Amino acid sequence: PCLVQFARGEDTVSRRFGCLGIGNLAIVTANHQELFDSGAIASLLPLAVCDDLETRRCTAFGLNNVASNEKNHRVLERMGVLRPLVALIKDKDQDTHLQACLAVRQLSLTPKCRFQFVEMKGLQPLLALADSDSIEVQRELAAALRNLSLSEQNKISIVREGGMDVLIKFAHSLDVEIAHQSCGVLANLAEALENQGPMIETGLLQHLKYVLRSKSVDVQREAVRAIGNLSAEYSHTAAIVAAGALLPLVPTLSSPDFLCQRYAAMGIANLATNMGNQPKIMQAGALQPIISLARRDNGDLDSQRYAVFALCNVAATRANHAQLVQASLIELLAALLDDEDSQIRNAACFAIANLCANPANHEEILDAHCLGPLI
Repeated sequence: PCLVQFARGEDTVSRRFGCLGIGNLAIVTANHQELFDSGAIASLLPLAVCDDLETRRCTAFGLNNVASNEKNHRVLERMGVLRPLVALIKDKDQDTHLQACLAVRQLSLTPKCRFQFVEMKGLQPLLALADSDSIEVQRELAAALRNLSLSEQNKISIVREGGMDVLIKFAHSLDVEIAHQSCGVLANLAEALENQGPMIETGLLQHLKYVLRSKSVDVQREAVRAIGNLSAEYSHTAAIVAAGALLPLVPTLSSPDFLCQRYAAMGIANLATNMGNQPKIMQAGALQPIISLARRDNGDLDSQRYAVFALCNVAATRANHAQLVQASLIELLAALLDDEDSQIRNAACFAIANLCANPANHEEILDAHCLGPLI
């Protein structure tokens, strides 16, 4: 109660130390409930706009500490904590806006807080932190944007409010964490159909091609996921290949990271829905790694599904048939007709149907004993 009285008092020094005391107590999670019950946390909220810099720093520090506990998020949202945090993010003092950014990052794990932050016009001041010289601020900004981008409407808002420039800049960062988080945001944004056209128009594909050369598997994974998501819309598939994104995508099919393999297979499967891309996918050397994933050599079911979808699609072009047959695809498809997974069985069946369109394949299809499972 004494600290609350100090924080609510008129004396600047007393208020400052009251605020600092509350912030220090909030470091310990076990104190949080009592800090809420005593009104200590509520007493911090008006101090976000006080004239004293040290008090504003302590306020941001205290709010970040309670935001670190996800159990507090609902209460903080109801208290209206996002509005003072937006004010603290606008603060020119680095320590202050860093702590506020940390708090927003943590609160954005909760859907209502993500929504409310954008409603409070928090995106513009948050994006403005990209100009900071502090690596730590940039890391927290990228991480906050990643959490904010988990909500569908926020994905659109981030693009509309100029987030692409920041994210593209950060994707090239020499700091692996900044590049990783930023590519993760780009991949999230690419899930929204409304964003895909504008994202491609910004020249994003050229940047993703460069980022795919990163030595960090974490960065590669998110860049591949971004391309995979952009390719989900048929109308963009030709532009993605024309931009040269196919060639750097193919090596990630053989990445040591199974998620990289999964997202690459997803991207190839999506790109292969375009007949014009199908011969190019074969020419790029995607066949052998795709067949490996279709056998589930990496142990990942989703990778296998996408790989079989990809094979089904490239089999729609008759000019690819000789190469597919030579790679023993018919024997693999015959085995997949009995797979436990219905999606794999269906895709294998469609692939055989595509190969059956060419009479030259009929004998091999019968020799592989495909007819019985098909019947």
